[in-house]
Amino acid sequence: MLVFIHTIASIALAIYAAHEGALLLLFLRYRLRQTTIAPSTLEGVYLPAVTVQIPLFNEGEVTRRVIAAVCSLSYPASLLQVQVLDDSTDCTKDVACAEVSRFRSQGIDVTHIHRAQRTGFKAGAMRNGLHSATGEFIGVFDADFAPAPDWLLRALPYFKCDTLPSPTGRHCEIGFVQTCWDFSNRQASAITRAESMMLDMHFKIEQPARSASGLLMNFNGSGGLWRRACIDSSGGWQTDTLAEDLDLSYRSLLMGWRACYVTAIPAPGEVVPNFSAFKSQQRRWSRGSAQNFKKLAGRVLQAPIPPLKRIAGLLHLSGYLIHAFLLILTITVPLTALLPTGSIPWWLGIFSLSGALPMITMFAAHAERRRSLSSFLADVPMAIMIGVGMSVSNTVGWLEGLISRSTGEWIQSPKGQTLDRRDSTPALTVDPLILIELVVGLYSLAAAVYLGSLGIWISAGSCAIYASGFLGVVALQAARR
Repeated sequence: MLVFIHTIASIALAIYAAHEGALLLLFLRYRLRQTTIAPSTLEGVYLPAVTVQIPLFNEGEVTRRVIAAVCSLSYPASLLQVQVLDDSTDCTKDVACAEVSRFRSQGIDVTHIHRAQRTGFKAGAMRNGLHSATGEFIGVFDADFAPAPDWLLRALPYFKCDTLPSPTGRHCEIGFVQTCWDFSNRQASAITRAESMMLDMHFKIEQPARSASGLLMNFNGSGGLWRRACIDSSGGWQTDTLAEDLDLSYRSLLMGWRACYVTAIPAPGEVVPNFSAFKSQQRRWSRGSAQNFKKLAGRVLQAPIPPLKRIAGLLHLSGYLIHAFLLILTITVPLTALLPTGSIPWWLGIFSLSGALPMITMFAAHAERRRSLSSFLADVPMAIMIGVGMSVSNTVGWLEGLISRSTGEWIQSPKGQTLDRRDSTPALTVDPLILIELVVGLYSLAAAVYLGSLGIWISAGSCAIYASGFLGVVALQAARR
């Protein structure tokens, strides 16, 4: 049974790694063929009415900045509506009201919509805002974003792009355009650099590959535009998952709408400033991913799309399962290393080589940011440590999403904080899972020492990596970093 569980986990991780490698190849093909999208210009053509929504919840630090940035978009004032969707219970409400009043006095159509009850969290706020939205297109910016003045004029023409395929093969209109997240606080610390490096894989490699190849892909929740007709025809924002952006994206694409990802247009935002907040965010995303897998996997399997695209969609929806399989290997590697020679299939060693594919993809994303090899080598150890160390938390998040009937609580990540202002960061409760992470880390460390003493160096090395990951994240949380 031990060998069987170890083998299944190894094969599963190899499949997800192969999926990552396939996305990298699709990205390289996209680059080599130079299939860059050449959108039409908006000059001399009809300009549509646009509503930009800004969902807020207790984010006073960045509220002024995002409202000012959105209200300063270069677009005819008569065609731009801004909605500040505020569910705050702290001073953010007063800050938002003051900023809205300031820009209304300048002739901007900006409204402050406050809800006393945070029903449905962000999805509920955006759905509520749509009742009074006047735009043909709906933009979304989270509180930590600050779009450039020309963002809207640059993004809108991509809705006219006719070169992108759709997952279903139907030539429907583009339902949403997602622009590329950038991270203004990337250099704040080793943690923010590692977080940014991990997220770059998604925004610089995976999303361009999915968009250019007509694979199922997700809207990223901020820094993008929706066609209002697409939102309405796809069932609107629904509140039964913690990943409403992934949910609506898949529902719209399975109906035949197309998606366009634009690397060339930055959407400047922030990564969360400390590891505890990042871990909490990732657990929420993991739970939301599982909820969407439970909700949408059957639709993907029955959709009129090619089999390989169905498989890619299912791997995408279930991506956080990687952490569960990694946790299984953490436990089984020391035990299987002590079994008699020949107990483990020899070909598993070949599967383990696939673990290099995500690292290659991470480096490719790093290179796309035009960052140096030296900076990659300096930051990748922290990225590996965080990726391994979050396995317990993300596995629990996935199981919660798959089993629980409750949607769960949306725990807001602190934004707009720097290391010099950590004292003002909203307090995060100590995660009780830290005890499990500590036990797993000590188990891996003991295994690494013992296997090393027996000369079983490969397994000892794997255990050392696991130990550094789990004990490292315990240390980060203990230090409140």
